[in-house]
Amino acid sequence: MAYEEALQKISAPVDTDMSAKQYFFVDMDTDGTLKLIGDGVKAIGVLQDKPDGSVNPTVGAVGMVGVTKVFAGEAIAVGDDIASDSASKGKTAATGDIVLGRALTAASGAGVIFSMLLTLSSEPLA
Repeated sequence: MAYEEALQKISAPVDTDMSAKQYFFVDMDTDGTLKLIGDGVKAIGVLQDKPDGSVNPTVGAVGMVGVTKVFAGEAIAVGDDIASDSASKGKTAATGDIVLGRALTAASGAGVIFSMLLTLSSEPLA
């Protein structure tokens, strides 16, 4: 079962509907708002709530340090280094991917929520 623990968060503005993106990886866009990220790239953290972007300003909570839940894009094993897939979901990191954390629980496949220790590296996996 996925869990969170000792998770430090920040709030950041949201200008689009992210209500279906809880536990997805996010980064800051050039205008300072949250955005979803691409395959194997860096992130500032994991979206913790469901901001819909309809109220200005709308803010989203972003987990940056600690243990967070993550939405899996594929099967994940305990201990896997985790990166983002092209839809901002967790995947097992491949060579060249930025490692965002390490899986603490398993995910049997896509769409399963698992726990991950956020490490947010900026160096690609060798």
